[in-house]
This record gives sequence, structure tokens and C-alpha cells, in this order.
Amino acid sequence: MKKPEYKWAALALLWVAFFLQQGTRQIYGPLLGSIQASVGATDVQLGLVSTVFTLVYGLTIPFAGFAADLFSRKWMVVVGVAIAIFSLGILTSGYVTCIGALVVTYGLVNGFGQPFYYPSSISLISQLHADSKTPQKRRRV
Repeated sequence: MKKPEYKWAALALLWVAFFLQQGTRQIYGPLLGSIQASVGATDVQLGLVSTVFTLVYGLTIPFAGFAADLFSRKWMVVVGVAIAIFSLGILTSGYVTCIGALVVTYGLVNGFGQPFYYPSSISLISQLHADSKTPQKRRRV
């Protein structure tokens, strides 16, 4: 049995990371009732968490794209996944007991970490799956 090429294995791993990242955004809405009961928050406070996330994400994405051009895309993906999904943002937001901690973990940390994944991963996928006849300007991965 032939081992899959690196580019396909990388695509599969990046898809899993993207799936988890998008899942963290999409699950927030359906779980508002449970979150509200566990942290004792009002509807306005829960809306603030979403607003902070969106604001931080929107302000960070241009810098994340610029950083993806300056640094290794591979490491930018690792940093984005580590900050947003597994270590700081999502993992710790599951253990919060007050709305302030949820604003920090889900809104600030997750909103800051997620933008570093997407631009780098899309660029990395396009480089790995580029037609070999097409010249590539940037070879550094």
C-alpha cells in the first residue's frame, strides 16, 4: 500500500484543524442557554462575548495575513491552532465560572488566535497543490 503524499496528508490535517476552528464558532450559539446557566450571565453579557470575539478577530486578521507573508506558514498554522483551539482559547473557556473569564478566553484569546490559522493554511495548501508547471514566487514553507 502506497503512503499518501505529504500534500494530501497536510490537507487532511489542515481540514481537521479548520473543522475544529469553525466548530468552536458555530457551537457558541446553540449552547447559549447552557453557558448562561453555568456562568449566570445575562443575554447582553453573552452578546458581549460574541462582539468581543468578532471585533478582535476582525482587527487581528490583517496583521495575521501580514505575518503569514513574513514568517513560515507552517509555524503560523501551528501557532494559530495552539492559541485558538487546543491550549488557551477553547480549552480554558470550558472551565470558566464567570462572564469576565469567558470574555477573556473565548472573546479575546480565541478571537486573537483564530486569524493566524486561516491565511497561512490557505497559502500553504495552494503552494503544496500548485501545478508543477506553474512557477511559484515563494517557495519557503
